[in-house]
Amino acid sequence: MCLLLETIRSLFQVETIGDAYMVVSGAPEKTRFHAHYVADMALDMLRSMKHLQDPSTGDTLQIRIGVHSGMVVAGVVGLKMPRWCLFGDTVNTASRMESSGQGMHIHISETTKAHLEEEPYLLVERGTVTIKGKGEMKTYWLKEKVGDQTGEALDTPFLANSSENESDDGSRDSSRISTYNPVFSEDVIKKHRDAPNITIEEEVVQEKVELDSVT
Repeated sequence: MCLLLETIRSLFQVETIGDAYMVVSGAPEKTRFHAHYVADMALDMLRSMKHLQDPSTGDTLQIRIGVHSGMVVAGVVGLKMPRWCLFGDTVNTASRMESSGQGMHIHISETTKAHLEEEPYLLVERGTVTIKGKGEMKTYWLKEKVGDQTGEALDTPFLANSSENESDDGSRDSSRISTYNPVFSEDVIKKHRDAPNITIEEEVVQEKVELDSVT
């Protein structure tokens, strides 16, 4: 499920550690909508949990999601089994957002909230929370997208490609946000391959990119 969602949402899986799953947007391919893509996938994941049950009890499984935005250093680590890794305070803070969150909630930092507040997301202030290694931070809950019909329409975790949310000139078209439809995997792959490349003119710090991490 997560692999399909990250393909649909133009995200990149960084790693899985134990029961933690981390993805990133904005790296290795840059996009100005990194926070939006991560927020969309986080909401998709919560909706999809109703399809996952513990076979021993029949209860629906629950997850915690944490999101933070910032700068990281990326690099390939290892010789025998090289893998692409991310390092920096952003990764640690995203992990703290997850660990200090609550089941079936999306816990986001104030930085991520600033990226999302111009779009139709429903954000609720949680208040000031003491975060291990960070001190006191004002954090928020990401509840839903305002006007999103997918809560009723989503009967399967297979969702439409989020690249449709970007217009040809690279701007974000709010009228096309939250267009979720069941699709086949080959359609997802084709849309992802044929999605237009967007040129972003902005100052870039060498070996660093702005991103969002989800754990």
